[in-house]
Amino acid sequence: PPKPVHVPVKEEQDIYVKINKGGKWGFRTRDGKEMAVPAVYDEVFNFKDDLCCVQKEEKFGFINRQGEEIIPVMYDCATSFSEGYACVFKGEYCGYINTANETVIDFVYSAGTPVINGECRVKKDGKWGELHIDAPKDIRWII
Repeated sequence: PPKPVHVPVKEEQDIYVKINKGGKWGFRTRDGKEMAVPAVYDEVFNFKDDLCCVQKEEKFGFINRQGEEIIPVMYDCATSFSEGYACVFKGEYCGYINTANETVIDFVYSAGTPVINGECRVKKDGKWGELHIDAPKDIRWII
């Protein structure tokens, strides 16, 4: 059979560039002409689903492209949004929220991965399982 052809994934550059001022992070426009999000965060990540995960005083939340806090900086850890969902931690346990900060998967897991094609991986009691966002009770546990 013919050998598969490797097609590199080309990531589009975001319209914003991460900047650091006085030890705090924010964003400016790629052309450098204006400040998009003031540098007030301890860390900022990439925009995904038009929301950006930010860290301030050891807590995580999400801002929009205008720099408004859409989801308060209240979680102990968080991943970026993927397909409209983010894995966030309250204490030692994680669950999933939607872009309206509504809990869609309860905070009962010790780890979770981003949602891809409506699925994510979660860890509970030392085992990993495959969770479908549309049917969160039907987890296929991997031994």
